[in-house]
Amino acid sequence: MTVSGEPRKHIGRLHPVALGLVLAILVLVLSNCQSLPPPPPVVSPPGPDSLWGQRLQDRALEWQRSQVLYRVSITSPSGKASARALVTAQLPDRVRIEAGSIWGQTYGVLTREPGQARLWLGAENKFYLAEDSELMLERLLGIPIPAEALIQLLLACADTGLASAPPVLPGAAAVPGHWQPQVEAGALVGISAEYRGERYLVSYEPALSLSDTGAPRRIRLETRDWRLQAEVLTARHLDEIDPNLFQLAPPAGAETTLIRARP
Repeated sequence: MTVSGEPRKHIGRLHPVALGLVLAILVLVLSNCQSLPPPPPVVSPPGPDSLWGQRLQDRALEWQRSQVLYRVSITSPSGKASARALVTAQLPDRVRIEAGSIWGQTYGVLTREPGQARLWLGAENKFYLAEDSELMLERLLGIPIPAEALIQLLLACADTGLASAPPVLPGAAAVPGHWQPQVEAGALVGISAEYRGERYLVSYEPALSLSDTGAPRRIRLETRDWRLQAEVLTARHLDEIDPNLFQLAPPAGAETTLIRARP
């Protein structure tokens, strides 16, 4: 049967050449899809805490042997006091602190090495012995924190475990607690530390960048009851330190007292 004299066309049937071309394109597309590698996994960059935790450990290596002269002022419930403090440290566990007036009068000398701490108070000519430097520093400056932990806070460094969370307070096993770096705009502005239930808030001015290898210039350390402000007058690295510097013998005529460790 014809319509208008034209033969009927088969609608929807592709010409064999066109059909072959379509099949070839489909095979090519499918083969390319199968050969595409899976997308790479998304890896989050390290957070500022872990990054700065590692940086604090790096700074401990940079300042492992050092001598720093500070101008210090302390405000506590017992009043205000100021001094110059010469701190010689061989991190993580050897410290010598000589505190005195700007006119050269010696207030006291504290030494700390593994297993012992010694303190001499000049005005009273009293000599104290203990295993815990925390007790000594409390008598010298009124700050109940181990000497090695205080020095590392002043230097913005730490020698143990801060790359992992939670950060661990540096020092020996007898120094428990947690440290948390405080980072703003990619720079270290301070450290929050805990020790024996006390919170220590430390701030640095100016803030320290990742590339800053120097000692912090001005440090402010606060608790609920007292505040310490320290300004660095001089700071230097030492190639080596005489180990006898961290030992202290009682001067002639000094009253000697053994301080028991806290329970």
